[in-house]
Amino acid sequence: MPSLRRQPSPCFGGDLHVVSLPLPVPADNEVLIKVEACGVCYGDVHAITTPGVYPRTPGHEVIGRIAKAGARVPSRYAPGARIGVGWAGGHCFNCDPCRQGAFASCSAAPPLITGMTRPGGYAEYMVARYEAVAFVPEDGDAAEMAPLMCAGACTCFNSIRNMGVPPGSVVAVQGIGGLGHLALQICRRFGFRTRLKALGGARLIVATAPSSEAIEPLVDALGLYGTLLLLAVPGAPLKVSAVQLVHHRARVMGWNSGHAKDSEETIEFCKANNVVCQVERFSLDEVVTAYNKMKDASVRFRSVLVF
Repeated sequence: MPSLRRQPSPCFGGDLHVVSLPLPVPADNEVLIKVEACGVCYGDVHAITTPGVYPRTPGHEVIGRIAKAGARVPSRYAPGARIGVGWAGGHCFNCDPCRQGAFASCSAAPPLITGMTRPGGYAEYMVARYEAVAFVPEDGDAAEMAPLMCAGACTCFNSIRNMGVPPGSVVAVQGIGGLGHLALQICRRFGFRTRLKALGGARLIVATAPSSEAIEPLVDALGLYGTLLLLAVPGAPLKVSAVQLVHHRARVMGWNSGHAKDSEETIEFCKANNVVCQVERFSLDEVVTAYNKMKDASVRFRSVLVF
């Protein structure tokens, strides 16, 4: 095993430059992961531009293999196991959300977020708490599976399946990018009448592009008991009229994430139903290009770092 790893070392504001650092040593409840691929998500912009402790390693769409396990890690998390890590970087097991099984809403302070308060996957090696680790198929393409750890599990499949929308319902997807092109495929596999434009009467509208101006008018397209599901986080507050919500008994709802088991179920669903993430692959030395193409929405449809 090498003694060093290469990774970007971002300064506050987004100055990504590749450096060599000592290999991290896993704590008793952590595993050391040799990274195979890491998706580049818009959430990484927040990781790089949010004040806090720097340098930090972004990246929360990780596929790799366990290289070493800490002393208190259960035996199933053995070296050589192929795994993934998503946005949720672990949980405390003790807070009220955790006691209700809502691990992705853990109220630990600071929150355990991969690539933000926990090490991320823009690196040859990283450490992760074992409860944040999902087991992934041996035969899956690492670059195509990586975005499913966030764009698939945390924001699309896991949220849509929890909305209680029956097959045959009208569902619209706003924004066809990294999230949207997956949401479109997933909605079709669920048997919804899926539209790219919200024309009215929608039981569900999935908002995937982080633009308040684009999201606000969507309320008018909700039908009876309709839900406007927010998967993107705009920078500006949303201004929504209550008239349509009251008239149609509709709602605006957000969905934050998913835990490791959700990620496993997402990958199983996508594999069984031929849901494929379209990616552009970049080496670690091309991290700035991969990040900028994600930021300016010119990538089709997900930038992925491949190691």
